[in-house]
Amino acid sequence: MRAALLLPVVALLWAGMLLGISFLEAWVKFQAPSLSLEEGLDVGRHVFGAFNLVEIAAAVLLAALAYAARASRRVLVALGVAVAVVAVQSAWLLPVLDERVELILAGGDPPDAPYHVLYIGLEGVKLLALLVAGLGALAAATRSPRGREALDLDEAPRAVGVLGDEVRKPAARHQAL
Repeated sequence: MRAALLLPVVALLWAGMLLGISFLEAWVKFQAPSLSLEEGLDVGRHVFGAFNLVEIAAAVLLAALAYAARASRRVLVALGVAVAVVAVQSAWLLPVLDERVELILAGGDPPDAPYHVLYIGLEGVKLLALLVAGLGALAAATRSPRGREALDLDEAPRAVGVLGDEVRKPAARHQAL
């Protein structure tokens, strides 16, 4: 049961990191007027290289969790798409983009190529796949009686009082009315 609960957490955490790195940090970095194109490219390749290692670890962990949780076909397909994207990026696209950065850092001017746009498109596909997998796994975990019990979903809603003590909201009050 723990695998069924960890699966959505890891998938959605990865999706959040992907949003932060690929869709926020990468764009914001090039808006900084004090950062040259060369410096931005050099920082970017290091950030994306490190993040790629994190993604490979997350992919391996998610595969193990999906197997242990007996994930649904939809979750497995979505995870398969995300893992395939990471494989293509790791084995082919990141090395190609790194070569282009090396050429620019050496003072060269690489010819126009669609690699960067392709990378961005694959990041979008990966993000959608991770959201489908994470939300699908979360829905499955919350539908399961054991998952509901582990998440304490069948208990009355709780709130924290002004002094920090836990207060139970009356769950049955509205039913009696």
